[in-house]
Amino acid sequence: MVTRLVAARRIDFSDLRRELELPTQFPLAAQREADEAATAASTEKSHPTADRTQVPLVTIDPATSRDLDQALCLGRLGGGGYRV
Repeated sequence: MVTRLVAARRIDFSDLRRELELPTQFPLAAQREADEAATAASTEKSHPTADRTQVPLVTIDPATSRDLDQALCLGRLGGGGYRV
């Protein structure tokens, strides 16, 4: 098995935010709700949004891609077949 880690470069969106007059932060209520959801997910492992950072994902994007949105995990099942 070959593992290759790629560090994504940081993209500075500040000029675009200024041009489109976008806020630089989320509203406090939205940030609070997101923090509460993340805390709930990390404490309830059977929850569908539980932390899955241990799952080994592979991307099928080109090597130069910056939006690694076509990622999958493929594993063989004990009784035959695969889980994607």
